[in-house]
Amino acid sequence: MSGEEDRDGVLNKWGQAGSAAGDLAGKVTRKVREDLGDDSGEGIGKLKADASGALDSIRKADSREDYLQAGREIARDAGGFIKGVAESVKSVVAEEGDATRAAFASAVESSRDRFDDAVDSVRSKRGARKAEKEEGTQPNSPDATKDAEEDIIDGEVVAEQGDTGTPTP
Repeated sequence: MSGEEDRDGVLNKWGQAGSAAGDLAGKVTRKVREDLGDDSGEGIGKLKADASGALDSIRKADSREDYLQAGREIARDAGGFIKGVAESVKSVVAEEGDATRAAFASAVESSRDRFDDAVDSVRSKRGARKAEKEEGTQPNSPDATKDAEEDIIDGEVVAEQGDTGTPTP
């Protein structure tokens, strides 16, 4: 697989993971909306009625204890409502979350593989350059003198273009 195809494969996997997360978020949103608007008396309507009742209790309160009791009641009711919504979210994620987790795991694994391949490629290129440098640039090596000899034509001196042949002081 070429680098471009491999990169596209990684990007596609991240796109699929994002799409799976979007699908899961949509399902969670639908479930929460159902729970908030349910007609069983446990939704947002009940929370509004409880808040209204607590407000009436506060208006009628004669003592500090009455105020505290009204606050406790609304806190308990709101806590129950939030707990119900959290349970709804938890159930959707438990049912539908495996596909999203698998998509993200695949994207992460693909990214790791791509990264490892890139690191291995850089290391091998660096090793090859280092080996070439050690083999070819030693000043006293036979290869270095051989390269220098290739520029010499059996004792003949050839002037470079533009060279008049006169020495410069």
